[in-house]
Amino acid sequence: MIFYQQCLGGQLNMQTVAGSALEDRCPVAMQRKIIHATLLSGAIFIMGSDMCDAAGVVPGNTIAISLNCSSEQEINTLYERFSEGGKVVDPLKTQFWGGMFGLVEDKFGVRWMFNYDKNELN
Repeated sequence: MIFYQQCLGGQLNMQTVAGSALEDRCPVAMQRKIIHATLLSGAIFIMGSDMCDAAGVVPGNTIAISLNCSSEQEINTLYERFSEGGKVVDPLKTQFWGGMFGLVEDKFGVRWMFNYDKNELN
């Protein structure tokens, strides 16, 4: 993420497992891992994480495209459309940071993150 910031400029924010709501549920070896990173540079918004599921890193789960939605209706509609023929990785729900979030692997194996933060000005 630091490399992407050096290439694109913008504001980089990174949150480690330590200090997050998952801290108590993760082993010591994971405490320095990045649970949530964002880079915002103009219209470009990149999200990243060191976290992956039990299958580990396999081609296709190393990136995810993030869509920030402007309403609850939009996030529900897009989440449903992208889920068709694919696999729900993280069900759409309100998360510990307050935003609605869900993760889908589409029928082509591409991961899509959907986020709607009703507390942000859109």
